[in-house]
Amino acid sequence: MALEGSGRMKYSDLDGKKINMQAAFIVMQMFSLLTFVGLSLVWSVIVMTNWERFPEWEGRALPVVIGFRVTSAVEAPDGTTDLSVVFNKVRPCEFIRNNVYYDFKGIGAKSIDVVYTELDAKGEPFSRVPGRHDSGPWNISVPFPMFKKENLVIESVHKCHPLFLTRTPAYNGN
Repeated sequence: MALEGSGRMKYSDLDGKKINMQAAFIVMQMFSLLTFVGLSLVWSVIVMTNWERFPEWEGRALPVVIGFRVTSAVEAPDGTTDLSVVFNKVRPCEFIRNNVYYDFKGIGAKSIDVVYTELDAKGEPFSRVPGRHDSGPWNISVPFPMFKKENLVIESVHKCHPLFLTRTPAYNGN
């Protein structure tokens, strides 16, 4: 491949065709820039149209708690259900709440109230360090005679970063 040229223009002889190397470089730069802009636009559209799903996706890909099990369910004095649970916390995120749902008649899960017995000095449920934890009892507003573990769904909500709250599917009746 012979290079020839006058001044700043350099040419390459490729199968008898002269190619302006500077023009080829500019075309490659433009192609790279257009590819970057195009991919950025596609990513922006994905983020904007699916922003509400990111907390769930993160919770599934990088869960905060794993191995969540209901270890006991007993009748509380008021006839509701007290649960004891065990879980492994694997990320050092701040605990916000548990979203607890119960399917009363096989027609879909309904949100239910939870009263925690383990509270911090402000009377709020507290964040735990990573590791294995036993917790409870948690009082849930399900009459004990109706309670079945298979109908219980628990989603753990934590603050792991400033963008959004991470929702980890913790327990799904198993």
